[in-house]
Amino acid sequence: AHLHDAPDARRLDLHASLRDPFGRWIVRLHNQRVSIPVAVVADLSASIGVARKQAVLADLVESLAWSVWRTGDSFGFVGCDTAVRHDLLLPQTRARGAGTALAASLRALTLGGRSAQALLQAHAHLTQRRALVFLVSDFHLPLADVAVVLASLSHHDVLPVVLWQRAEFDLGAQRGFADMAEPESGQRRWLWWRPALRERWQAA
Repeated sequence: AHLHDAPDARRLDLHASLRDPFGRWIVRLHNQRVSIPVAVVADLSASIGVARKQAVLADLVESLAWSVWRTGDSFGFVGCDTAVRHDLLLPQTRARGAGTALAASLRALTLGGRSAQALLQAHAHLTQRRALVFLVSDFHLPLADVAVVLASLSHHDVLPVVLWQRAEFDLGAQRGFADMAEPESGQRRWLWWRPALRERWQAA
């Protein structure tokens, strides 16, 4: 850096100063790189298995793990439905192919969890060090639970990633019968799309 920008004459670099075409004084700056653990906490409830959300989650995990490996940081994964999925749990690692193997498992998975309640316990499976945590979900859960999940992760820097599909909000025809399915409970109902019900749906 230029001496004007970092006024510390003790750090003068004479060789760099002599090479500077404008004849400015150059000083050395020493910045130690600190490793940052990166983790994904993912909602694996049945609603994530709808449309392409599961594939998007797997793609995100694979590319993120590869990027983290490239920078020399560690990567971890915690998958949650009604319980923390120990078959998919990945403690912080710097292994090169960990993300690829995990993504393949996520693509082959059949998601049938009735809820994402275990997101409330995800913090217990993360590193004690402050980490960058990607919280991936469609957030189709009570807002009070979302607040509790975020509070439990407050020790870390949290980046929520929202997975939504247009089909989840597309009401189809203006009126008539519609076959509605709730993926997590498995319940199906026939509804008559009338204007009042349509307005309530959109508001919700």
